[in-house]
Order: sequence, then C-alpha cells, then structure tokens
Amino acid sequence: MTIEEDIHGIIDSPPAPPNLPPNLMEARDLSHWGSVVFLVFSALFAISGIYNFFLGFACIYCRSDIFWGIVDLFLAVLAFVGADSTRRTIIPAIDAQDVNRARNETVKWMIIGIFTGFIPGILLILAYSSLGNRQNYVQWQASGNVPDYPSVQGNAPSGESGYQTPPTQKLHCPYCGAEVQPEWNVCPKCGAKLR
Repeated sequence: MTIEEDIHGIIDSPPAPPNLPPNLMEARDLSHWGSVVFLVFSALFAISGIYNFFLGFACIYCRSDIFWGIVDLFLAVLAFVGADSTRRTIIPAIDAQDVNRARNETVKWMIIGIFTGFIPGILLILAYSSLGNRQNYVQWQASGNVPDYPSVQGNAPSGESGYQTPPTQKLHCPYCGAEVQPEWNVCPKCGAKLR
C-alpha cells in the first residue's frame, strides 16, 4: 500500500456497519476525526521540520534549528503512524463492537495524540469516553433499534419455569456480544453484569 493510498484511507472513512449503537457510532466518528487531525499535524510537523532543518544549515547563528527540525520530522512520522494506526486498529474494533480492544487501542493512541499536537489526543479521549458509556447502549437496545438479546429470568435450568430463552438460541452479552451461559452473572470478556 502506498502513502497516497494510506492518506486516502485515512481521509475517507469506510461506511459504518448497520445497527452500530449510537455511542459506538460517536466513538467511531471521533476516532475518524482524530485520525484526520493526526494527518494534518503530520503535514504541519513535516513542513516545520524541513524548514527548520534547512534554516539550521543556511544560517550560522541558527544551528539549534537543525535539532528542532529533526524533532519536528520525528513528530511528523509519529503523527502519520498515529493517523494510520487509528484507522487500522480503533475503527475496525469499533465496527466489530469489540469494546475492550477499541478501548485499549484508544488509550495507546490518545497518549501519542497528546504529544503530537494535543487535539488528536483530545478527540481520542472523547472517543474513549463514548466507548465506556454502556448506559447509552442499554437505552438504545430498549428503544427497539437492535434485535433484543435473550434474557435469563431466574436461576432455573432449561425446561423449568423461569427460563425464557428458546433452547436453540444462544445467549450473548448485550455489551460486547460474547457468548455467555444462562447461569453466568458476569460476562467473562467485558465484566458487565448480565442480570
């Protein structure tokens, strides 16, 4: 993949999957804009780095500009990697509704974002806070926009009263989608309470 294809991939976000909860859609949008801002800062750091680097060689009194040119070029590369990695790691994790993986990747790149222009880091902090808002997901599920996950009522084994799930239907965590057993109180993948 060329750099030009990477840049187009960062700017043009692929369409979101259908039935993506609103909080994940918000996190996806914020992550996309964080990626775009990473790219803008990458270009700005590259221009500044080239200018400072050549200024340091052209002016005898500006030798320290060579150092700052190298620092700017390093930050340009780091910001470009941040833009590309945000697109390749956070957004696919959100699309797969893998909240834990998306949160882990967001933390890593928000720290880098703080050091490479501050604004990408702020956008990723906002995306992280959207990922963590499970109450919105529960409200969205209750609104009927998503197929209802089967629920377990009571602790009775299948076949006895209190168990409402058809035997052919699998149970899934309403927060992360992991397969769970009817008797489990907590999801083993994301730690959410199931009852």
